[in-house]
Amino acid sequence: MDILKLYSKKVFNFDINISPRLNLLDYIDRLFKIGKFSNSEIIVSIIYIERIKSISNNLTKNNINLIFALSLMISEKWLNEYDLDF
Repeated sequence: MDILKLYSKKVFNFDINISPRLNLLDYIDRLFKIGKFSNSEIIVSIIYIERIKSISNNLTKNNINLIFALSLMISEKWLNEYDLDF
């Protein structure tokens, strides 16, 4: 089985049909309190979202929380793996 055939499609639509119960600021606040994320991880996540927004028009109020959670996970992994020794 060719692995490229499994992942040949790119997913660009993260839109869901249900509106989130929390707006983005409340969602960030909740993740910040519960997840114990650092300020730098939140900032890098917002930078990722700005980059996504600059290349795509697919950010909506229905998918912004999901995309923020994904960008937060990526920023946390990146910052923990590549310790910048500040």
